[in-house]
Amino acid sequence: MTELTFTILRFAFMLLLWIFILLVVIAIKNDMFGIGKISKGNANVPQVLNVATPLHTQNETAPIAQATPSTLVIEGGVMNGTRIPLGESDIVFGRSKNATVVLNDSYVSLMHMRVFKQNGKWYAEDLDSTNGTYIDGDPLIGITEFGIGQRISIGETVIRLKA
Repeated sequence: MTELTFTILRFAFMLLLWIFILLVVIAIKNDMFGIGKISKGNANVPQVLNVATPLHTQNETAPIAQATPSTLVIEGGVMNGTRIPLGESDIVFGRSKNATVVLNDSYVSLMHMRVFKQNGKWYAEDLDSTNGTYIDGDPLIGITEFGIGQRISIGETVIRLKA
């Protein structure tokens, strides 16, 4: 090889190496701080549904299907005791500042899971998270109906749907 060819190959290799380093830095930045703004429509917490007096108490054995879900309660993790009123908007859980509910948990992905209402029923969907989402200990695969009393686990956070 000529001296000129060898010099051009060295510069090309250095250029590829710097491009690789730049892509690694961008990937780390996106993982730590989010990918940027994601349009969510209304950024406010969803409004509370108008719910009548519950049809049963914990001591009664009335069917759960008759109750109307009104709240998500966080029962584990850093936000333990937090109550999230349900409305018509999707609720996205994750570490990203663009998530509806920001969870400061290293086991939670930027956009980890969403809970949404469709045809009067509530559903949970894992958003391709790294560590997965679990409903009552079983892995959440695809879109799954989420009923009153069921527990969703995301990292150290436990979320329960309540009437």
